[in-house]
Amino acid sequence: MRKYLMNKKFILILLGITLVALALRLGVANDLQAANNGRNAVNMPSPLTDMATYKRLAELISQGDFHDPFYINNAPKYQPFYNSVFLPLIYLTLGYSIWAVLIAQSLLGAATVYLVGLSTAKIWNRQAAIIAALMAAFSQILILYTPYMLVATLQAFWLVLVFYSTISAFKSGKIIPWVTCGIITGCAILSRGNVWFLVPGIVVMAVYSLVIKKHKSKTPWHKTWRSCAVAAIFLLTIILPQVPFAYRNTVLLGRLCGPSSDAPVVLSLGNTPESPPGGREEGWGPGPMEYPQTYAVWVAKDSPISVPTRIWRWFYREPLAFIELNYRKLLLFWDYREIPNNVSLEFALKQSDFLSYGFLGSVFILIPALAGLYVLIWRSFKKRDLKMLLLMYFILAYCLATMAFYILARFRAPLIPLLAILGGIFVNRVWRVCKNDRRNLYIPYILVFCMCTFICFLAYDTYRTEYETLVMREVRPNGISVPMRHGKMMYLDNGPQTFGGWTPVPFTRGTDLKKQFKINKSAKGSIVELELTLIFSEPGEATLRINDKIERAIANRGGAAKKTFVISLPSTGVVNIKLVSSTCNVFFIIDTQRDYGRSSIDERLIPGEIVCRLFISPSPKKETKGKKDQVPVTQTVNVFSGIEEQANII
Repeated sequence: MRKYLMNKKFILILLGITLVALALRLGVANDLQAANNGRNAVNMPSPLTDMATYKRLAELISQGDFHDPFYINNAPKYQPFYNSVFLPLIYLTLGYSIWAVLIAQSLLGAATVYLVGLSTAKIWNRQAAIIAALMAAFSQILILYTPYMLVATLQAFWLVLVFYSTISAFKSGKIIPWVTCGIITGCAILSRGNVWFLVPGIVVMAVYSLVIKKHKSKTPWHKTWRSCAVAAIFLLTIILPQVPFAYRNTVLLGRLCGPSSDAPVVLSLGNTPESPPGGREEGWGPGPMEYPQTYAVWVAKDSPISVPTRIWRWFYREPLAFIELNYRKLLLFWDYREIPNNVSLEFALKQSDFLSYGFLGSVFILIPALAGLYVLIWRSFKKRDLKMLLLMYFILAYCLATMAFYILARFRAPLIPLLAILGGIFVNRVWRVCKNDRRNLYIPYILVFCMCTFICFLAYDTYRTEYETLVMREVRPNGISVPMRHGKMMYLDNGPQTFGGWTPVPFTRGTDLKKQFKINKSAKGSIVELELTLIFSEPGEATLRINDKIERAIANRGGAAKKTFVISLPSTGVVNIKLVSSTCNVFFIIDTQRDYGRSSIDERLIPGEIVCRLFISPSPKKETKGKKDQVPVTQTVNVFSGIEEQANII
């Protein structure tokens, strides 16, 4: 009877937390959709954003006007569940009002909180479950994404539901719960493909539950074929929800296709030699990410080489540089920043006072969760606690899946509920240690907590300011050299602007810049082009002398601009640039996070590299019209807002 009353009390508390979570989400949703008299990203997302694409496709599908396949590379079709099932169901059942979406996603967010509590109670205890549910309920980033038409809220629900269904099926040891778990996992994959990274862990749990635990006395051969059969059947249940989409695409395209694929585009954004580790920096507000010039070449429809092949070739050619980029992604994944893209937390806080009232920033969930990984992983191995190990596997696998692309707040947000589970368990563990006065664990726990605090608050900036320059000098001593199209090669020494060290420097009359590139001797008669990034304080003109040739740079508006000049390049690879005159204030840019000793001002080496790049073509053949190596017009965006502000200050 006492156990029943305690369970009932726990459920009532959990339901209370769930209702609070629902109220918070509805309150913030109301603020954000009413901001700026309704002219905002909730009601009217920009046509260039994913939100607008999801909305348009969902409306077409719900009205029966969508006749295209879901699988089109380099086109905005995405993983189909959110825009092809979830949103159309909302429109068909609740109508086309924005409040239909707000209510549905708020309910989904509240259900996520409830599942966090239930899952934590299943693998640890009820006290930890209440702590975890409170963390998820008051998570600022989960609340922020609730009103926007993005996959984050749905994917957060899927991840915790997949985890809950897995541990429930594991505990039951029956086939039907595992079939249900497989179907849920398949739907989660249809929402975002990185869930495939979680499947190996789920398959291991299924095999252990249905074979190893049940048939201990059987022969190894018997266990092997049963394990293979279970794994195969489970994978079929995962694929089952994807079959209708794959069938439609196969029929319409006349070839065997999967349900959807946008992986090449996303992979190329975060895995080129010049890619930044994340989308946009804090303070930049919502907007597009930085599109490297390599990206346009890698994803071109007529490219003879696939994106995965190009990434593999880069890894084979520069393994240390590839590992270094992914190390920065790892640090950024556990960093306190909420990296903006279509939606910015900083911008949303200006639109909703309610959003800033006592909500938990992600860092206050990341720190205890990361500490829980360090403290509990060995304990879980020693005690063979498969449920805890599964939780840690989910977190690490999702982190790895995100690192395979690039870091954004909306990519990390779906993991927050699982991080809240682990964070709640760690807090409960610390409380029990203190309660039982186990002083032998005080110092290790304090040290781990301090280390995780450093990782989440300071690790990335420490690496960025103190070590990145030195590391890059070792792993990439010759800078970046990338083959473009039609035999053209691109050379540069600077890194990306995003999470880079770009600093504007006044370009005064008579200033002599010297930039050396590490290049192979170009063939006779080749075309050499210099692309120089300048900042103009206002519309104007600058006259430059580049390798003893007079060139003009004209700016039709103030701000940053890339200017390209055809130049003659000596065999030494040195480019001399001198400002002869200008009609307004002009700035050049140096990247202080790269220092190869190949840039100088007035014959003095500078602690950085001038932001410019060199293109060398093998022959003077004219390019076919419309096939330039630059970023397509639809992707040529202003990512210089931060650097322009610095120039204005100067």
